[in-house]
Amino acid sequence: MRNKIISACLAASLVMPVLALAQSADEAVVRCGGLAGTRCPTKGYKCTLEGDYPDALTKCVKEEARPAPIPVNKRPKAERVEYLKRSAQTQHNRTETAIDKLAVMVDRIEAYAAKLQERGVDTSSVVPSIESAKTTKEEIKAMLSELRARYEAIDPESDDVRTTVQAFMSEMKNIKKKLIEFHRMLMSIVKQLKSLERK
Repeated sequence: MRNKIISACLAASLVMPVLALAQSADEAVVRCGGLAGTRCPTKGYKCTLEGDYPDALTKCVKEEARPAPIPVNKRPKAERVEYLKRSAQTQHNRTETAIDKLAVMVDRIEAYAAKLQERGVDTSSVVPSIESAKTTKEEIKAMLSELRARYEAIDPESDDVRTTVQAFMSEMKNIKKKLIEFHRMLMSIVKQLKSLERK
């Protein structure tokens, strides 16, 4: 009997530290997710499954630090030029989309004027403005096409990359200004047509 008691105490003395260690480790784990959708309380941690089985628990795990991006002006010249070309392409695409939308507006204005004329409304006073708008649209498209050829031809080995980029930005700013004026022109034509329709 005495030997059994001694054996039980010895076993308990060996098991208790292990249980204590497991409990302390579990207390250090911060749980997240669940039905309540609990978020990790500390910034820089993400909620991650402990395993790939159905009833796996979730816990907060520290995210790996991402390396800071290298500033554009610190990159090799060839990379800087490619970055500038991509930026220029993005601006070009946005401007081209704006031109296409205004071109649709021109077509609708022209159709609107034609319908009014069929109904006996004299739209001769607005026809020159519509033709001017169509000409302006083609001029802006030509400017944008020329600008695209210019930035696509930038040579990474050239010494005047900065000058070329500055010229591009200046020309793009001019095109955007013309787009604003073009839109105002179209809105003015619409007002004129509506005024003629009321007479």
